Amino acid sequence: MIPALLALTTALTAGYGDVDYGMGDERDVVVGGLALRVHEGGPKDAPTVVLLHPFGLTMKIWRDTLPALEREFHVIAYDAPGHGKSARPHHPLTLARLARACTGLLDELGVKDAILVGNSMGGGTALTVALDQPGRARALVLVDAVGLDFKPWFGAAWRMLSPSDVSTSPDWAWLLAMDLATSKESPLVQDLAADLLAVRGDPLRTATGRAFWSIVADMVVCDRTDDLARVQVPALVVPGARPGLGMRVGVA
Repeated sequence: MIPALLALTTALTAGYGDVDYGMGDERDVVVGGLALRVHEGGPKDAPTVVLLHPFGLTMKIWRDTLPALEREFHVIAYDAPGHGKSARPHHPLTLARLARACTGLLDELGVKDAILVGNSMGGGTALTVALDQPGRARALVLVDAVGLDFKPWFGAAWRMLSPSDVSTSPDWAWLLAMDLATSKESPLVQDLAADLLAVRGDPLRTATGRAFWSIVADMVVCDRTDDLARVQVPALVVPGARPGLGMRVGVA
C-alpha cells in the first residue's frame, strides 16, 4: 500500500520533482493518506520548531533560516498538502485540514508539541492548531498570518467567482513568480520565482487543482482576530506590511 501511495505521489508532484531546495535531506512521510515532503534537522532532544510556508510556495522559503535554527532547535519544515513535492489531495483544502496535517506529521515524527512559525497561510495554519488543538503548540510566531489581516472585499470578490472560473483561473504560478521576481528582495526570492516558472505545467485545472484552489476560498473569508484572546501560549504576531512592529499576545 505504502509503495503504491508513494508512486502516486511522485506522479502528482512531478512538476516540483526536479527542483533542488538546497536544504539537505528530504523524505516523504505519509500523514492521513498523503505523502508530505519533509526536511528534519538539528538536535532531536532540543525543543522542536515547525516552519510553515505561505500559499503557493514551498518549504524552500526557509532555506536560509535553517542553519541558525538547527544549531539550537530540532527543526521540521515541510511542503503543505497540495504544494511543492507533497501529494495533491482530492478533497477540498481548508485551514482546519492543514492544521490536522501539521499535527498528524508531529504524531508520525513522535513530537508532542512544537513552536510553530508560519507565514501567511502557514501563520493561519499555526493559529488554527493553537486554537483548535490545545497542547500541540508550545509557542507561535505569526508573520502576516491569514486570519489576522481580514479583507472583506477580497472575500466578496472571491464569492462572485463560479467553480468554472476557479478551474480556468489565470496561471497562478506565472503571476506569483512575476510578483516575486520584481520584488528584488534577495537571491532566495529570485530562486523561488524561478521554481514557480519551472513548474507552470502543474495540473491546476484537474480535480487536484480545484482542491488546491479551495484553500484560497477558505483563507479569504477567514477572520480570527477576535480569537487571539483565546491563545494560551506565548505568541509573536508580526504584521506583514510593517514587519518592524511585533505584537506579543498570549501567556508569557
